[in-house]
Amino acid sequence: MRETSNLYATQNSQQPKQFRGGEKKVMKKSLTAIVASAMAFSAFASAAFADDQALDSQGKFDALKAAGIFSGYPDGSAGLDKNMTRAEFAKVLALLEGLNTNSSTSTYSDVASNHWAKGYISAVTDAGLMNGLGGGKFGPNGTVTVEQIAKVADIIEKISPDGTAPGTSAWASGYVAAALKAGLIPQMTSYTGAASRSMLVDVAYSIYQGASEEAAKASVTDAKATGVQTVTVNFNKAIDTTKATLTLTKNNSTVATTTKFADDAKSATLTLTDAKITAGDYTVTLGGLDASTVDKGTASFTAENEKVTKIDFVGAGDTIAHASKVLLKVLVSNQYGEAVSNSSLNVIASGATVLNTTKASDGSYLVTVDTSDSQPNIGLVTINILDTNSYVSASKTFKVGTDPIISKIDLGPATYANGKTALSSAGDTVTYDLNVYDQYGGMITYDSSVYSQNEPRFVLNQYEPKITSSFQDNGNNVPQLKISLSDGVDKSGDYTFNVYDQAAVANGTVTVSSANVATKVQIGDIDGVVAAGDTDAYIPIIAYDAQGNQLSADDLTNDTNIQRITFSVTGADNGGLMTSGDHKGSLHLTNINKQANGVIAVSALIGTINANSVDNKTFQVQPVRVPDHFQIATAPTASGVKGSHSSFDINVIDQYGAQLDNALKTDNNGGVGSSVVYSVYLSAKSSDGVSLTSDADSNAKDYSNTTTSFTGDQFGTFNGGLRFTVAPGASNDGTSTFTAKLMKSVNGATPQEISSVSKTFTVASSSTSLTYKLNAISDLFNGIDSGLISNQDPTTNEFANQVTVSAVDAAGNTVALPDQITSIFSSNTNVVKAGVVNNKAYVLGDKVGTATLSVTFKGNDGTQRNATATVNVKSDALTVNSLTVGNTENTIKASSPGNAFSVMDLHVLDNYGHDFESTTAKDLNKLYGVSFTASDVKGDTNAAVSIDSNGNIWISGKVTSFDLTAVSPNGKSVTTAITQVN
Repeated sequence: MRETSNLYATQNSQQPKQFRGGEKKVMKKSLTAIVASAMAFSAFASAAFADDQALDSQGKFDALKAAGIFSGYPDGSAGLDKNMTRAEFAKVLALLEGLNTNSSTSTYSDVASNHWAKGYISAVTDAGLMNGLGGGKFGPNGTVTVEQIAKVADIIEKISPDGTAPGTSAWASGYVAAALKAGLIPQMTSYTGAASRSMLVDVAYSIYQGASEEAAKASVTDAKATGVQTVTVNFNKAIDTTKATLTLTKNNSTVATTTKFADDAKSATLTLTDAKITAGDYTVTLGGLDASTVDKGTASFTAENEKVTKIDFVGAGDTIAHASKVLLKVLVSNQYGEAVSNSSLNVIASGATVLNTTKASDGSYLVTVDTSDSQPNIGLVTINILDTNSYVSASKTFKVGTDPIISKIDLGPATYANGKTALSSAGDTVTYDLNVYDQYGGMITYDSSVYSQNEPRFVLNQYEPKITSSFQDNGNNVPQLKISLSDGVDKSGDYTFNVYDQAAVANGTVTVSSANVATKVQIGDIDGVVAAGDTDAYIPIIAYDAQGNQLSADDLTNDTNIQRITFSVTGADNGGLMTSGDHKGSLHLTNINKQANGVIAVSALIGTINANSVDNKTFQVQPVRVPDHFQIATAPTASGVKGSHSSFDINVIDQYGAQLDNALKTDNNGGVGSSVVYSVYLSAKSSDGVSLTSDADSNAKDYSNTTTSFTGDQFGTFNGGLRFTVAPGASNDGTSTFTAKLMKSVNGATPQEISSVSKTFTVASSSTSLTYKLNAISDLFNGIDSGLISNQDPTTNEFANQVTVSAVDAAGNTVALPDQITSIFSSNTNVVKAGVVNNKAYVLGDKVGTATLSVTFKGNDGTQRNATATVNVKSDALTVNSLTVGNTENTIKASSPGNAFSVMDLHVLDNYGHDFESTTAKDLNKLYGVSFTASDVKGDTNAAVSIDSNGNIWISGKVTSFDLTAVSPNGKSVTTAITQVN
């Protein structure tokens, strides 16, 4: 039951009166009781409420009278033409809303204690439904206006004022407009006049019926098969379709269906998804609703197998053409009036030869006969058709006319490929069956001479060269028009066309959608700065299609858009739109102006018949990049035990905060020149077995006790990393100290220091107090037990994890350690296998479980030390956590393109922390399933790239570039741009 809020106020009191909570509860309870009693009406009243559209005002009055809402006059009349008084209105409201009429808290001077409506007037006043006229008077004999009734009806129905209506008082305009939209009151020229009892009856009936329906429980009234794959279900009232579910069962087994509820929510259609209705008993069950709101939740019906009930000749007149192939269309219907899903037809002809019978896409059957042996204008042909399953038959006798001429053509419905609703990209097609009729209404076949000698002509009524057409056989010897899109278009719309064949013409429409074709272009902002002398800069390009959708980098760089968008650049060289790699979709600028404070001007243009877009942007060229300071990317340890090393990175950073790998010579104005030279001076003093070298395991450059100068692109070498190394026989007093200085020399003068950094590394002697710990070991894979790993030696297996030890000195500083583990044991070798080689310890998972590792290692004082740790073995399947490449760009040879793993320098990191580099990743790929694709292949018309399951690349035709992408089964991917194929 609805909660009633303030209803209406007279002109003297237009502000609504708020309800008190207790009154709302009384109203709800009382109305529920009235609704319950209404459901027990006489047969007349129940029938009346069942279909209000069949009732006039008198009928509605009779129904409301039966419900106790209205009562007639003493003479038995309804008085529908009389005006409604305020007292009468109070009674109807009180009864309609189920108010307590025994209340007497509201009194008016003009309502006597024995007035027949006193209880009703008090009730509606207490509830705030009606107000007095002022001065303590109610005006029981006064009239009620239409606009006052509109407001009452709106609030009872919980409808907010909406819009304006002419012919109303200012306060009532929104209420009247809302009531009109809801169909509660009729359209009138004025709403300020008195309302008749007839109008109130209509409004009250609508409100009361809604309350009755709302209170009624939902029921499934019936269900029946209405098609070979459809079931229609009806309800006694509108149901909540956001919650309701319908299930179809047969013999207690669920039948798969889809559900579509009617707009009024009083019925639904179930469509079987993978079966047909067959003989047997079916049940539909309503679910999803609160059980307390459902009365009858099921309905059953008995169905029969599909059967043929009728055979009709479609379209043909009484005469057929004299030809070697005449096509007759036959419709075979089932008991539901549908084209039968399957029929076994036996076709016999006299006076003609039956050539074949096929089923058309619309469910009809096409019978092809040869009438060429019959005499024109004299011969007769009788066609007899029998469905051998049902023995339903049809027969028709035709007169044979003259040779066929094309007199009419019709287009069948458009069928877009791949479920689309429009042509939108290159290769999209749409087909239309072309029904070609002769002078007698018979269909002309695709392979008939009259068609082949007069093939139709397609004319597109708007200019769009990318829309092409052809004619073909639809598979049933019926001509078919095929329209194709050779490339994306920049204008969406419906294109009209005509098909001409002799004197016949057919009109059609094809829908074309502009998708992923650039119609608007914008130049983005460079990430960072463009400095004088930079070799490369990349400007993001943003483009939109005709629907306003932003294009992806792939769409932006397809062949269509590459040709549509033109760029002009001053202040740098135009390297074109990048079609691959990390900067795909960005404009590549090369050879940046070498003078500072210059300007790079970029213009992007789309200029076609349907699209015109231009964007211009300038970029300030900043002063050339110069060294500014050092940044310690990875710090070295302060000391190391004999036989250890500590790698670290110190990078040169320019004034813009970027790593500088090439320091150009500059002029005195911030441009590229020769006056100013920048260098890094690296001075190192090492002694007693401690050295400073480049960070390399072999062929490392020794910087000990020398001063080394780095200039130009040698900055990249310096940024490549350094290493402190303690020889096994180093002195306890061994040390190495280095200082790196950024130096600037102007016009050949003595270089001046800009920035410096120093580090000292010492030997942690045998007397240095160290605290050791066994580093945490990540979970292991049960590789041996899974059968995926045959090699059970933890020291050589790729899936083994290394066990390491770390140490800190008394001050908490990390100390570099050599490989020093002498033994390792597993508490359960069925779970974890362990081994040591060259003082390095490894563990390998076998069966699922937990094991404790006992590790023995040599301390800096030469004593043996012990440590323990636990390790878990899990059976989680191997998956790829990430894919990374060492080569974001690369070039290959067409004659020997190589393997994708090595071309990309692909690294695979799995969920157990194993990081496999390209060669190992290739060998283990049977476990990870990484696959490769080639996209954006550029080259000649025969250009093609394929990659087999082992990563081997194969090239055919002339390929110039492509994107090589690695993809894991769980969707991780990474791309290397192959920028040149030699």
